[in-house]
Amino acid sequence: MPIPGQEWRDTPLTQLDPVVTVYPQSLYWGDTYFGGGPLLFETDIIEWDKVLEGAPLAQYVGDELSVEPRERRPFDTQQLECPRMQDKKSISGKDIMKRQPGELPPYHMADPLQRLATMRAKDVIECARAIENLIELQRSQLMLGDPIPIIGVGVNRYIDYGFRNKELLTGGDQWGEPGVRIIESVREKVYLMGEMGFPITEAIMSPEVWEVMYNDSEILKLLDVRRYEFGMSNPGPVPAFGNATPVGMLSDPNLTLYSHNWTWADKRNRRHRYLPPGTVLLTSPQAKQNFMGYGAWLGKDPQSKKWMWYKGEYFQQYDDTKVDPPRDLLTVTSRPIAIPGNIDSWYVFKVLDI
Repeated sequence: MPIPGQEWRDTPLTQLDPVVTVYPQSLYWGDTYFGGGPLLFETDIIEWDKVLEGAPLAQYVGDELSVEPRERRPFDTQQLECPRMQDKKSISGKDIMKRQPGELPPYHMADPLQRLATMRAKDVIECARAIENLIELQRSQLMLGDPIPIIGVGVNRYIDYGFRNKELLTGGDQWGEPGVRIIESVREKVYLMGEMGFPITEAIMSPEVWEVMYNDSEILKLLDVRRYEFGMSNPGPVPAFGNATPVGMLSDPNLTLYSHNWTWADKRNRRHRYLPPGTVLLTSPQAKQNFMGYGAWLGKDPQSKKWMWYKGEYFQQYDDTKVDPPRDLLTVTSRPIAIPGNIDSWYVFKVLDI
C-alpha cells in the first residue's frame, strides 16, 4: 500500500551531476618566479657551481710598465640529489563493482571495465595534482631562503643553497615600533640590492605588514594607492587563487606593493601560510628566472626487463597485486628540484616578529 500523501514511482529517478569539491590549486610561485625552466636531467644527481665574479677594475700604469695578472676567482661546487616525490592510488575489485558518483542504477550503470578505465584516468590526474601541489610548496620554500625540508617516508634531509639575503628584525627595531622609519628601512635594502646589480621592483608582504605600512605617515605620503579612491571602491578584478594582490606603489623607492595571504594544507588538513606572517619579499626581475629541474628515474624496461634511466617530469606505473583481494595500483613519481637562477637576486625581510 502506498504511504498516504505519496505515490509509487516505477520510472527512473533524475540523477543530477555530482557535486565535487576540490581545493583550489596555487600556481603563483611557479608562474611568477620560475620562468627559466623546466630542465630534464640525465641522472638523479646534479652538480651546481657558484661563481662570484665581482666587478673587476683596471689600474693606471706608467709607460714601459705592466700590471700583475689578476688571480682567477675560485668557485664552489655543490652536489644535489633530486628529491623523490610520490603519490599512489589503488582500485580493488569491489571498487569497480560499486556505483560511482553520477551513476544511477539500474539504467545508467557503467560496465565494470569501463568504470575501471574511468577511475584510472581520474587517479592519474589526482596523483599528478598532488605532486604539483608539493612542487609549488617547494618553490615557495626556495623563495623564503630557508633550507628546503625533504622530510617524508624514509627520508629526512634538507636542500641548502646558502641563501644570504635574509634579516629578522626584533624588539624595538620592528616596523611599527616608536622611532622606526619604515621608509628608511625599505630604502636601505633596495639600495643594497641595487649595488649588487639587482634592482628591486616589487615587495610582496603578508597582510600584517601591509597594515603597519598603511598606518605609517611617511609611507602614505609616498604611496599611490591605485586600487581605491576616497568615497568609492574601485577594486578591479579578483586575483586568481594563490596570487598576490596589488595594493599600491611607492614613488621613492619605486616599488610595486603586493599583499599575499594564501595557504596550503598538510596531510592533516591544517592550513599554513605560503608567506609567513610578518614577512616581506623584495624581488628583482632576475628573481623571476629560477627554474625547476627534474631528475631521471631509474626503472626496468617493460620488455627487456633491464634497468635504465628515464627522463621526464612524471613517471606512472601500474601494478597488479597478488594479495587477497587483488588491487590495481597506480604509482606516480617525480624527482623535481627548485633551483635558483641567481641566489642573490631577492631579499627576505622579516619585519614583524610574529
